[in-house]
Amino acid sequence: MYSSNDLEQAKRHKNIFFITSFVLIAIFLVISVYCIVDRNITFGRNFTLIFVVLSIFLWGMVGEPLYRYFLFLNDMFKGKSHKVRGKLKIGDQKRVFRNRLFFWKVFITEGDVEKIFYIDSNKELPAENGREVEVEIFESYIKNIQITER
Repeated sequence: MYSSNDLEQAKRHKNIFFITSFVLIAIFLVISVYCIVDRNITFGRNFTLIFVVLSIFLWGMVGEPLYRYFLFLNDMFKGKSHKVRGKLKIGDQKRVFRNRLFFWKVFITEGDVEKIFYIDSNKELPAENGREVEVEIFESYIKNIQITER
């Protein structure tokens, strides 16, 4: 499911956002300082207010999710994983918000025990219910899934 290309893409998107943000912050800062020096208080105050509100909005809607997803992928590639075999049962089609990211909830029945795992919502859901699968797990997140023969 995951490849090193996924991590590189997430890193590239994160870096592009941060570089663009710092350039915009520098431009807004120069304009704000100019307004202070020029003593154009009303324009400077309104401009700074719009800049602050826009910055908070963009960080919350774009920056933080990009950064969290990069950290998630980075941890997944560097963390310890193990394998689990069992029957796959896909939970309801609603996405679950966990650790500030969205996931699909899936159940894997291993003997008499049903375990809950999560699949990244950016990835497609695996095969149909009831199939025998072998999954590679990092914490409670599915790193890789393979359909096995019965």
